Amino acid sequence: MLRGAQVVGMARAYEITGNATDKKIVDTFFEALYNNHSYATAGSNSGECWQAPRDLGNFLDTQTEESCTQYNVLKVARRSFLTSAEASKADFYERAILNGIIGNQNKEDPMGATSYIYMQPLGGVNTKPWGKSDYGFPCCWGTLSESFAKLGAETTPF
Repeated sequence: MLRGAQVVGMARAYEITGNATDKKIVDTFFEALYNNHSYATAGSNSGECWQAPRDLGNFLDTQTEESCTQYNVLKVARRSFLTSAEASKADFYERAILNGIIGNQNKEDPMGATSYIYMQPLGGVNTKPWGKSDYGFPCCWGTLSESFAKLGAETTPF
């Protein structure tokens, strides 16, 4: 089974080599994700994995929409848009970055540290379980830090 990071590599390989097989893999992956595994937020997983196609409603809980997955899906959507210029891919990217990245940072922490969230809870919770960025740094906080750094760049993150 392919993972998002592998598909990002194939998208880049297509850009460099023009290999039609790489493009087909990227297009097929994105279409399957978009049509069968995406919430309205453009998040796509639960508990760090993709569930059965079109079965997302059974997995709405506190472990929905992992930040690292969103990070890689954004890269796939970006690369796919750059080679297709399809507006639906840009719309998906916008939903994914606003809901799955921007909403995962809390700069209002009373202790002054930035707080991040590992899993975007989409079902049955009232508050986000913020984690502290000054200790216990899981991989998702690294990808979130990179994502926010890109937003401050002089060039657009897209």
